[in-house]
Amino acid sequence: MKRLFVFGLSALLLSACGNNSSASKSENSISNMKLAIVELNGTELVNNVNDSQPQILFIADSKTVSASVGCNTINATYSENGNGKLSIEMALSTKMACPDELREDEFVDAFNKIATYSFDGDFVVFIDSENNVLFKCSKIENCK
Repeated sequence: MKRLFVFGLSALLLSACGNNSSASKSENSISNMKLAIVELNGTELVNNVNDSQPQILFIADSKTVSASVGCNTINATYSENGNGKLSIEMALSTKMACPDELREDEFVDAFNKIATYSFDGDFVVFIDSENNVLFKCSKIENCK
């Protein structure tokens, strides 16, 4: 049952963003963005053992964020102030044992430290309160 729940959450994360290139969003906002997590704590984060891409999704209407590096899914609420400051309140996280190569614990730790984000070319960089880069993402698509 727990595995079915995780697969359901993962499917929701992967399908929650439609391919809508006419989506309206501020150029300095992460709202309604689906991002591929490509770097964690300064090293490349590759596709997981199931060959799915580590992702993070910000949905403006519900002010929710979902993230997964391939095993557990994190769901939370977020708010941003328009200047890159980001506040995340943890709401739900699955707790399955995950293979070490997914770096699940390392990602959850980084996710919980997010204080700000910035745009760096084609990337969105998430930063902690001491200006350390936590992880870097590339844009997959805009959501509705």
